[in-house]
Amino acid sequence: MADYPISNVPRRVVYVADGVGPYAFTFEILEETDVAVYKDDTELTLTTDYTVTINANGTGTITLVAAPTGATQIAIVGARAIERVSDFTTGGDFFANTVNEELDSITIFAQQNAESVGRALQAPQTDPTSIDMTLPRATDRAGKYFTFDENGDPELGVTAIEVAAVFAIRDEIEAVAAIDTEVVAVAGVSANVTTVAGISANVTTVAGISADVTAVAGDEADIGVVATDLSGDDNIGTVAGLSTEVAALGPISADITAVAAVDTDVTTVAGISTDVGALGPISADVTTVAGISTDVTAVADDATDIGTVATSIANVNAVGTNITNVNTVAGISTDVTAVAGDAADIGTVATNITNVNTVAGISGNVTTVAGISADVTAVAGDATDIGTVAGIAANVTTVAGISADVTTVAGIASDVPTIAANVSDITNFSDVYQGPKASDPSNRNDGSTLQAGDLYFNTTDDAIKVYTGSAWTIAYVPADGFLVAANNLSDLSSASTARTNLGLGALATKSTVDTADIENAAVTVDKLAASLDLGGIA
Repeated sequence: MADYPISNVPRRVVYVADGVGPYAFTFEILEETDVAVYKDDTELTLTTDYTVTINANGTGTITLVAAPTGATQIAIVGARAIERVSDFTTGGDFFANTVNEELDSITIFAQQNAESVGRALQAPQTDPTSIDMTLPRATDRAGKYFTFDENGDPELGVTAIEVAAVFAIRDEIEAVAAIDTEVVAVAGVSANVTTVAGISANVTTVAGISADVTAVAGDEADIGVVATDLSGDDNIGTVAGLSTEVAALGPISADITAVAAVDTDVTTVAGISTDVGALGPISADVTTVAGISTDVTAVADDATDIGTVATSIANVNAVGTNITNVNTVAGISTDVTAVAGDAADIGTVATNITNVNTVAGISGNVTTVAGISADVTAVAGDATDIGTVAGIAANVTTVAGISADVTTVAGIASDVPTIAANVSDITNFSDVYQGPKASDPSNRNDGSTLQAGDLYFNTTDDAIKVYTGSAWTIAYVPADGFLVAANNLSDLSSASTARTNLGLGALATKSTVDTADIENAAVTVDKLAASLDLGGIA
């Protein structure tokens, strides 16, 4: 046997599994069998799975026979068999090496026990001395979980059957725990939820047209303007009766075009003006309810699970991996009971818990909806009409913005057919005449290509120009810029300049002839040709 001191070190070391080793240990052993080796949770066998090398000081290494494929860790722990193999007799041998081996073994045993106890569940030294850690009898604790009472003493917990029941609804418990605040909010408005459930068919109808209702709510001010106009002189009704003529005025008036395009829709709005007015104050709430109608319906599916949680609420605290969430549920047991009492109306909440969060966030709005259930029913009954209004919301807004213009159009209803009868000519002229501009345009007003014969007024030159097909040319000039045959040259600003431009020569441009133009008191041909420059007449 070896003879060396036993160091005060832990008799356990853990390594990340990485090849066959060697893996060292720093506690002393006396024999190869004094260590146990674990690959993850599996204990290996000496010689078959590993070998041990003992150093001169009692420490050593273990080497695996094969690489630990798939393992995450290798643990080496002290495992000397607790036994005494020597016995001293009176008058017998009392050798030092035998005594040392016994003392070494006792020290190793103590260290092994200390290492095991260190990994065991134990009360801290600061606990009160009054705590009794004695377990209940085996017959009492059989099939039950271990818990502690409010003093920290061990007591019986829930049974395996009860835990299994909670485990079966673990998903629902986690979901409810994650929204405990929202569940409280829902419980607080349970009466309102019941009211909404009573009109579920109507709410479903509203949900089906939620986008339309939102559109109508966003245009309530404009719809009010339209309703006011309808209840007065019925100008919109007059325009609607002339829809064909008004439609023909499109190239001339964008506003009149908008009225013509929605004449049927405006009439529809007039027929449901009372219902649309009722939607105005609650437009945002109706939109919210419409968006969650499916979710409210979905709460009913888990009534049994919710009932199980409410019944076992005192035991839920002991559930292991879900203990935080279960404690949360226990803290709101009264609210969960309230929810269970309304199972017929909100039973579908658990499997659609995200939607329940939405309901909790709009509890005030749900209360408002409950208070106007009759109005919601009325809206549901007029879903088709509301859908029609929503489909023309932009047009209704346009009509409301030009209500004064619509009134004006209605006042000239007798003239509209005349304009419609000549709309082709008006349209043609509108295409050709481009209006006043400071410079030559490169395209028509509508962006299309210029056509030969197109006209516009040039404000820089103060002249009308016509497009030849390739360029713009002046179509007329001012009166002082051209010659009128009946007036000869008298209507020109400069008759002299006009004669020069005609190539009549110097004499033609003179108003008088002096002596320098005459030779020997006579006008000769040479003088005329050389001196007076008569041009072609010489």
